[in-house]
Amino acid sequence: MAEDLVIDCEVKWAQTVVDLGCGVGRSLLPGIRAYPGKQFVGIDLSDQQIDEFAGILACEGHENASAVLGDARYVPLPSGWADLIIVCNQTFGTFLGPMREAVVLEITRLLRQGGRLYIGGFDNIGIAARLYRTWGVPIVSVDLENQFVTLRDYSSWWQDSKNVTAVLADYQFRLAESRRVRLGYLNTYTYLAG
Repeated sequence: MAEDLVIDCEVKWAQTVVDLGCGVGRSLLPGIRAYPGKQFVGIDLSDQQIDEFAGILACEGHENASAVLGDARYVPLPSGWADLIIVCNQTFGTFLGPMREAVVLEITRLLRQGGRLYIGGFDNIGIAARLYRTWGVPIVSVDLENQFVTLRDYSSWWQDSKNVTAVLADYQFRLAESRRVRLGYLNTYTYLAG
C-alpha cells in the first residue's frame, strides 16, 4: 500500500512519532515493529480502539510505544517532543471549525523545528458513500457540492490537497512532498517554526 511505504520513509529519519487518530495502530505498528529504538505514541478518542491497540502492544512486548486515550487538542507530551506527527485516513477532515485550529496549534506545540507533519486525506468524494458502506460506517448524508460527509458519529470535510496546504501555510508548514492515491493524497509538510 502506498501509504505504508510513505509512512515508512518518514519514520526512518524520525526518532519520536505521534499518530493523532491512531485507531488500533494500523499506521504505527509497522514502524513500531521495524524500529525498536524509536518512540511511538498513538492518540485516539475511542476507548475501544485504544484498548485494542494497547493489547497488541502488550501481546507483542513493545516497550517503544504507548496507546493513549485522548483528544488531539490536548496531547500529554512535552513541547517540541515529536519529530513526526501522522494524521491518516481522513482524520484531518474530521477536525472542523474551532477544533481544527486547536488541533493545528497543538501540532505546532508538539513538533520540533524542522519536524514533519504527514497527512493522508481523502478528496474523491464520488466514492464516499460506497466506501463508508464497505467499512460498515452508517452514513447520514453525502454533500457532493461541498465535499462534506455526515456520518452517524462524526462529520468529515473531504478537502483537496491545495486547500489543506493553504490552511497549514498559515501555521508555518511548507509542503515537502505530495503523492496521489486512489482516495486522495499523502502529503508531507515541514514545520518551519518551533
